[in-house]
Amino acid sequence: MAEWGVAVAVAAEPCGNWAGVREETVVIAASTAGNSPSLVVKERGSGFVAAIWGEVILIGGYFSPNRSLAQFEAFLETPERAVRRAAPAPLLVMGDLNAKSAAWGSLVSNARIGR
Repeated sequence: MAEWGVAVAVAAEPCGNWAGVREETVVIAASTAGNSPSLVVKERGSGFVAAIWGEVILIGGYFSPNRSLAQFEAFLETPERAVRRAAPAPLLVMGDLNAKSAAWGSLVSNARIGR
């Protein structure tokens, strides 16, 4: 983050100043340099975390490629509710849902891109 001048990011491997889930599968990390806003955890659940960063609500998520489509659909309900609760605040949703599509260069596609 420091090398590229990134102020905030979602990552699968936590380190530094971050807000994450208990299982540490996904974290939101914020720079502590300059005038970067504080990062405050708003809510968290299995595979997702929401945090307040200045005036913006950040939601990060991770979903394993080893889990079923039915589990994926069930998983999406929790961050979806967090997105609805955040309205009308500015919101940024980030994450790795292990969706695959030929549209962005993947050799295979899966049903996770349809939602």
